[in-house]
Amino acid sequence: MSKRKTPLENSEIMKRLKQELRDFEEKTPMTLAEKCKVREWVHDGNSIYECGLLWYCESGQEMSFLDAMRLEEEIYNEILEKERVEKPRPTL
Repeated sequence: MSKRKTPLENSEIMKRLKQELRDFEEKTPMTLAEKCKVREWVHDGNSIYECGLLWYCESGQEMSFLDAMRLEEEIYNEILEKERVEKPRPTL
């Protein structure tokens, strides 16, 4: 059974996560919608550098939350486009 973190430990973790986020935002261009999702992810206690999906880059490093979110959106849009193109048209 894992040990519960004290409020001080949780506070220190959140400070570190928020600093990570500030550093990330300074160097990473994002849309407003992406910023909102990234901030919510960190606010929930997650690191911006971990996506929670076990998705990895070609380098073998775990994808950041932002990279995974962008990839997921790209895949979703490709599927929608493919369905739109392949959808049979009704005959008259």
